[in-house]
Amino acid sequence: MNSSAGGTSEDCSDVLVVSDSMAIAAHNDDANIAIVGHNYLIRGSLSNGLSFTAYTYAGELPSCAFGFNNHGLAFTLNSVPPSEEEIVAAGVGRNFISRDLLEATNIDDASSRIHSAEASVGHSYTI
Repeated sequence: MNSSAGGTSEDCSDVLVVSDSMAIAAHNDDANIAIVGHNYLIRGSLSNGLSFTAYTYAGELPSCAFGFNNHGLAFTLNSVPPSEEEIVAAGVGRNFISRDLLEATNIDDASSRIHSAEASVGHSYTI
């Protein structure tokens, strides 16, 4: 992909559709050729009985884009880079927050997990 600025887009697009009988998550890594063959859909099962399915990239924590768990909680996320003034020294990295979100039991728990830590960089979430 060519752009007038000489670079390529590294953004992604997510769609999450949920009804009483199904949930569909769609993700598009818009023209980022560097991740071709290095992205995975994983299923994790923890010793406490929790299980989740999450999209991730090689070398990163799940999830970097979308995920859902056996409690029926699903989410998508997108990067929202902070301004220089918003960067928090020793803040919690966004991928640790999204990984923790995979263990949320309901929407209130998910919201609490997102808002409880000072993130060093941002994500926007659709839960």
